[in-house]
Amino acid sequence: MNRPVVIAIVVGILIGVLGGFLWWGMPTGRMHAELGQVRERAATLEKDAGEAEQRARQAEDALERVEQELALEREQRARLESHLSRGRK
Repeated sequence: MNRPVVIAIVVGILIGVLGGFLWWGMPTGRMHAELGQVRERAATLEKDAGEAEQRARQAEDALERVEQELALEREQRARLESHLSRGRK
């Protein structure tokens, strides 16, 4: 084999390797980047879900306090009405 043929073969192999990298390597890199973005989005969604759950618990606690206050007010009103009705008889 003479020198120009060996050079052509080496150049052909290099072009093939570069083409293969561009054909299979670049999409894989993009997939890894997209996977990283999806993982970040999932972490953000988990954080948001945790915050929403915390706000829901706070709202439930506030509602329970209001219901307890309402029950207390109703009880006091019933006692007052009872005392007023006794005085009228």
